[in-house]
Amino acid sequence: MRVLRGERELTLRLAFRESDRQTIDNLAEFPIYLPTGTRVPLSAVADFRIARGPRTIERVDRLTSVVITGNVTKDATLDGVGKEVEALMKNYQLPPGYSWKLGKGFEQQDENSQTMMFNLLLAIAMIYLVMAAVFESTVYPMSIITSIFMAIVGVIWLLFVTRTTVTLMAFIGVQILIGVVVNIGIVLVAHINELRSTGMERMAAIVQAGRDRLRPILMTTLTASLGLLPLAAGDASLAVGGGGPSYAPMARSIMGGLLAGAVMSLFVVPAFYVWIDNGSARVKRFMRRTRVVDAPAVPAGISAVEP
Repeated sequence: MRVLRGERELTLRLAFRESDRQTIDNLAEFPIYLPTGTRVPLSAVADFRIARGPRTIERVDRLTSVVITGNVTKDATLDGVGKEVEALMKNYQLPPGYSWKLGKGFEQQDENSQTMMFNLLLAIAMIYLVMAAVFESTVYPMSIITSIFMAIVGVIWLLFVTRTTVTLMAFIGVQILIGVVVNIGIVLVAHINELRSTGMERMAAIVQAGRDRLRPILMTTLTASLGLLPLAAGDASLAVGGGGPSYAPMARSIMGGLLAGAVMSLFVVPAFYVWIDNGSARVKRFMRRTRVVDAPAVPAGISAVEP
């Protein structure tokens, strides 16, 4: 204990008086009562020794626990380390009453993955609502949404080819991607509707729109992919000075999604557009026939005049 007195610092040590001190012998003589009512000293049922004990007792979920922490190497991943730990612990027999589990880092990763999946679904729903308001239709935006799924196929393909682990940064790249790749479908479907409004036949409008929008779609995709290439091939990390998560999975996700979305959407989006347009036409014809059947009969002698 240190005490400041003016400009002087005094070190004080407090201790019990000899008459107030207790030893192990005093503890051994502590009386306890047996179920029969007999009083015996504590030394009759316990042994005493002086030893070094833990500085702190750590508890996880209110259970006394020992937490083992460590840092993974640059090339290792949390999923890979978890599988190695599980394989190791399967061959290790714990005493009765003891158990083990992966720590907070793995639990946090699972929570982050669930959060990112919810964010992706929410982003797709918001994009759909915006496109439905712009096109004034709830049908045509469905064909544009297919470009998102085509882009996700490209993400999975490029991550597989480059042997990149799906990390939180890869999920962030997918979330950025879906806001960009829908532009391909928007400009394509919007131009198809524009050509059809001038009286052009549907298939001719689809072919003409593909020709007109091919160059800007490819230019946008290639420039964005080339801009991300240094980030995808490098080892830049999020933390200043290194040690943080790498940007490479995010850049590779965006590149793979853009390339697949640009190429496949030129064929898949028009195909879904035709399928949805045919379905919409069938529904309209069915609704018209239903209204005709349900219309009341006109009495004889009275002519029906359309207002």
